[in-house]
Amino acid sequence: MGLDSVELLMEFEEYFSISIPGQEASSLSTIQLLVDCVGRYLNVEWDDKRIQLQVFSELSRIFQDTGNELEELRLTSYISCYFDPNDQVQTKLLEQQLNLNVKGICSNAPQSGSFLAKVKNMFVWRSSYDWNIVSVAGFVDAICAHNLDKFVDRGNISSKYEIYLAVMKMTVDKVGVGYLDISPDKSFTSDLGID
Repeated sequence: MGLDSVELLMEFEEYFSISIPGQEASSLSTIQLLVDCVGRYLNVEWDDKRIQLQVFSELSRIFQDTGNELEELRLTSYISCYFDPNDQVQTKLLEQQLNLNVKGICSNAPQSGSFLAKVKNMFVWRSSYDWNIVSVAGFVDAICAHNLDKFVDRGNISSKYEIYLAVMKMTVDKVGVGYLDISPDKSFTSDLGID
C-alpha cells in the first residue's frame, strides 16, 4: 500500500470508528469491497437506498414541473435527457429547488489541492464528463454523497448505501477525483489512480 492509500484508509477508519488490519486492508481493491468490509465491522448488512429514492423522487417532481413533455424519469435514464449540467442557470435553479449543492458534482475539477487551486475551482466552471452516458442513478448518488452531512448520521450508519456515500465523499475530498468517476466496481488503483 502506498502513502495515498494508507492516508485514505486512515480517513475511512476514523470516519467509521473502526480499525481494519493491514492484511485485510490490502485486499480491498474496489469501492464495493471496501463498503462490504466496513459493513461487516459496523454490522450493517442492509443495502437500503431510501436516500437515493428520496432525492430521485424530488428530482422527478422537479423535472415534471418544468412542463416539458419528457419521458418518465428512471434511474437507468441518462441525465442529459432531462437536465444540462453544463448550463449554470439550470444548475443553480436545480440547487434551489432541491435545496442541495449540485454545482460541485457537475465538474470533475479536483476538489483537493492547493488553496489557490481550490479558490480557482470555485469560480471556474469546468465539465469534461460525457453527460450522454451518465445515468440518473449516478447523478443522484453524486448529489447524495456531495451533500453527505444532510443525509447520513455518521454515528448511526444503518445501510451499505450510506457507507458507499461516505466512501465516495471521502475519496473525492482526499484524492481529488470527481464524484462521477466513482462507482462500486471501480478499482482504487487502476481506475482512481490511488497508489
